[in-house]
Amino acid sequence: MPRYQLEATTALTSGALLSAVLFFVNRTKDGKIRLEENEASDPFDVTTAEDLTDGYPLQEEKFWSTMKRRKMLLSVLASLLLCVQLAAAALDSFGQISCLRVAFSFYIATVAVFSIRRQSVFEHTESIWHLSALNFVPVPLLGFTAIIPDDYHPVSSVSVHAPTILWYTALGLHLVVALIAANTPCGPALHYPPEAIYSEKIAQAITNTAENNVAGIYGASPLGILFFSYSTKVVMLGNTAASLEIGDLPILTVDMRASHLYDSMKRVLRTVSLRIPFLFWSWQPRVGSGITLGYQLLVTNKSGFLALILLSLAAGGMFYMPPLLLSGLLRYLESDLERQDFRWGLVWVAGLLCAHLTLFTLTGQVWSLATATLQAKLRNQLNTVLFAKTLLRKDIASTAPTSTANEESKEDGAEKSEGFSSKAQIMTLMFVGPRTLTALRGLRCTSSVLSANVPIEIIVGTTFLYKLLGVSSLFGLGIAIACLPLNHFAGKAVSGAQDNLMKSRDQRVALMNEVLGGIRMLKFMAWERSFEDRILKIRSKELKYQRLNYIIESLLEGFWSGIPVIITLVSFYHFAVIRGEVLKPSIAFTSIIVFNELRFALSLLTGTFINIVQSAVSLRRIETYLGTREISLVPDLSVQTRRVAFNSCTVTWPQDTSTGSTPGTSAASTPRQKFLLLDLSFEFPEGQLSLVCGKLGSGKTLLLLALLGEADVVAGQLSCPRSPANTLASFAGFDPAKETWLVDGVCAYVPQTAWLQNASIKDNILFSLPYDDERYRLTLEACALVSDLAILDDGDDSEIGERGVCVIKALHLLYIYLVRMAKR
Repeated sequence: MPRYQLEATTALTSGALLSAVLFFVNRTKDGKIRLEENEASDPFDVTTAEDLTDGYPLQEEKFWSTMKRRKMLLSVLASLLLCVQLAAAALDSFGQISCLRVAFSFYIATVAVFSIRRQSVFEHTESIWHLSALNFVPVPLLGFTAIIPDDYHPVSSVSVHAPTILWYTALGLHLVVALIAANTPCGPALHYPPEAIYSEKIAQAITNTAENNVAGIYGASPLGILFFSYSTKVVMLGNTAASLEIGDLPILTVDMRASHLYDSMKRVLRTVSLRIPFLFWSWQPRVGSGITLGYQLLVTNKSGFLALILLSLAAGGMFYMPPLLLSGLLRYLESDLERQDFRWGLVWVAGLLCAHLTLFTLTGQVWSLATATLQAKLRNQLNTVLFAKTLLRKDIASTAPTSTANEESKEDGAEKSEGFSSKAQIMTLMFVGPRTLTALRGLRCTSSVLSANVPIEIIVGTTFLYKLLGVSSLFGLGIAIACLPLNHFAGKAVSGAQDNLMKSRDQRVALMNEVLGGIRMLKFMAWERSFEDRILKIRSKELKYQRLNYIIESLLEGFWSGIPVIITLVSFYHFAVIRGEVLKPSIAFTSIIVFNELRFALSLLTGTFINIVQSAVSLRRIETYLGTREISLVPDLSVQTRRVAFNSCTVTWPQDTSTGSTPGTSAASTPRQKFLLLDLSFEFPEGQLSLVCGKLGSGKTLLLLALLGEADVVAGQLSCPRSPANTLASFAGFDPAKETWLVDGVCAYVPQTAWLQNASIKDNILFSLPYDDERYRLTLEACALVSDLAILDDGDDSEIGERGVCVIKALHLLYIYLVRMAKR
């Protein structure tokens, strides 16, 4: 008869209790009354109700009708399972084990029956997952109890008198219910309008005409999520499509869209701060240390990190199940030479198969969550808040120290300031910082250590080795412990090399932007060689620190990869030579596997250490940038004054007061006085053209920037209507009548340097405003662009590169027209 029934039944009953607790915790709750908050309008709050919708169900009534019939079938099978268990309990005179089985089957039948009336996606998904888990877990548990031989001494003294035919019938019903529930979709197919998320040009170029265009992970079955079968559609699309554009791919669900991620990250940045209270005081990290930003990222993605921690803990515990089962198989082969009872060998082999399947499933989910989900979310959240910050920060580039032509006069690493006064530093921060912080391997390593996965692997592996080798294992592991302090010195080297690498990269990007921006002038003046030398010198310095980074990482990786080999040799030498023990195959092969697992854990520990140091540098830079000064938010046009005037006003260029003087500069140099426009008192006449003139450097640009709120007002008052940041976005998709084009209070600024998008001429002219053919043609004529467009083969559909490199003649006229359109 099957053995270990009491233990298996107790485990199943505990699972049913856990399921009931989860149902209670996730029950539908009444919403709390929330008072309206009177907050200032945020121009970057562009999230709409449609952005928070996964999609619109397709054939919803047909789907729920099919699901109702399937859940009714599950209810019938679960009721049949309950009847079988009642019959077995009656034949067993309602013993302890039989009663627990009946209670477990009754709970499954109850969940199946109540799931019929649960017609929302959340409730349906919850019921399907619970039914799948409650019926899948009994299959391996009861299956192993069926094949375990009876020749060992029983663990439980309780005997089971259930008939074999009823027991196997219940096992088969569990398997059937598990397969049906695990293959049940959790939601209907969805359609999301592409024009609501893509531009008109991308939406028109979509070749994938399938209605269910939302990512398949929404509504996927439990088996589909565990084995990633929902991604088959995307894989086949890439295999069959001649050309694949972004619009052809499935649209992401709400939790992965940029608008939702930015909204959640912005809310946490405003409301969450790290403060650890003690008895009579509290500790708060220094601004710019990166600790607060790291904590805010953890809070924003707490559910994802919690799931990653739990999955990593489960995977860490499963890593040593295959060696344990292999040890049992080898012991069986050593003891039963005649193979009189092969059932124990079958138990160990089946256990190895189940352990590997479970381990691979858990590892796949951990990697998917760490890389495809959390990595994308973290990078998207950081990129969106950095873009928003760039649009709000005050431009302090004019106050930054100018770089001299002789870079050789500067010593390496002399600059310690974390200011962001140049475009190159901001570009490096936005493209390198989030990528370094969310590196594939680094995020997986960091999550493993933070979730105690690696420590658990080391503890379990060490205990297992001590059981196999005894005190000999401690001699080998002592070598690894003695080498741990090397991480402290390696961390300093990695941090210093990473800091210097970032600064060298900032200098290279700044110089490359300068060269590319003035490439024609360089050609005319024949300065290619001199600038080539400057670029190569900075590039060589960057490569030096990059090489140093790689050398340190390679040395650490090689060192910790070789440690397990040394541990194995020392442990085996002490076990077989010094102690004189017999090194059996069951000990030797199992120990080698455990040592390999320890090597993986130690390498993860090393990779995590390096990644944490590099991520700390990126976090510190990003947090410092997010803490820089911002321009004041613009109120709504309806409450702004239409008066443009200065009243005893003194303005200056924006100053970066967060950092002190730049190290490395000469202390004996003459201090430079701030440029000020003192005591301005005048008013611009309304409805008339005003001209501001003056010599070079007299403050004309500063005067205009002061009107835009980009300069610092030292004293006095300044009034000027300004356009909110969401002005253009508010007119997207809007087709007003001709007489309503004029918007009172909207202002425009035409700088000396034109700003063009890498798009067509028509797109640059419209600049996201609605298209009106008659107005468009009249404006082309007014700006004298008709003859220029006639020269081009594609007319106004010609593509413009960055800074207008493809269209030279109409560059400034085009930009003037663009601003005229926005102003009118």
